[in-house]
Amino acid sequence: MKKLCLATVCVITLTVGAQAKPVQLASIDNRWVIEYDPELFAGACIATTKFNLLNLKLSFITAYPKEGTEKLWFVGLSSPEWSWIKSNTAYDFAIDTKRNSDETKKWPLVFTGGSDGFMFAKANVDIVNSMATDYGDILFNIRNTKTNQYLSTRDSWNLGKSAAAIRTIVNCLRDRSPTVPPTLPPAPTEPPPGTPPPPPGESKTSVGTGFFVSKPMGSTDAHVVTNFHVIDSCKSAIRVRYPAYQASQCLCSCCRPNK
Repeated sequence: MKKLCLATVCVITLTVGAQAKPVQLASIDNRWVIEYDPELFAGACIATTKFNLLNLKLSFITAYPKEGTEKLWFVGLSSPEWSWIKSNTAYDFAIDTKRNSDETKKWPLVFTGGSDGFMFAKANVDIVNSMATDYGDILFNIRNTKTNQYLSTRDSWNLGKSAAAIRTIVNCLRDRSPTVPPTLPPAPTEPPPGTPPPPPGESKTSVGTGFFVSKPMGSTDAHVVTNFHVIDSCKSAIRVRYPAYQASQCLCSCCRPNK
């Protein structure tokens, strides 16, 4: 399997050279070979089958890109008889799928040429699902959309057991999907400069208004009337600030009243 490299969202190029081979994981019905390639994107799972007609190889490839989380799908086709395929050249083909019920779907795709008769196209999940079957009830063919001619003039290729192969590479990718680092909470910041917190046991200040009451005859204590919440739970003496004008109003700080 040749290496695919996602250069941008829309431009895909083929890279060839001395690269590690994919690791074979399993075989399904002696038809599909399941492989994992850790160097393709952020890791890709591949299902490939061979046909005698045109010595065709069909591959389903699913992978996560190196950036982002949207799963990618590719369809790869190769044949040693396709000497006309040129590297990095675009080809407009369609994959036409046909069920035994005569339902036909036509999927236009833009393939990118590689070397050794290999080409691949980015696909969506609907195309992949249209080629999935647990039986032998889906056939496909490859059509040139410009000339409307099929690459094969004989019977189409049978997609038996393709659904099992597709499920296997989906599970393969799920088990090997790249981990996303958890979002950590921001580091605590130093509190803004200001008044230091009161020492343990020291109460906060409560401020309110009140008015003077005439002291009783013979008493040396004056009285100030204020709301209860101003002195509720007070543990220190009241401090009264006299106004600078003639009025029966004053400001009282929270504390325990003098007796």
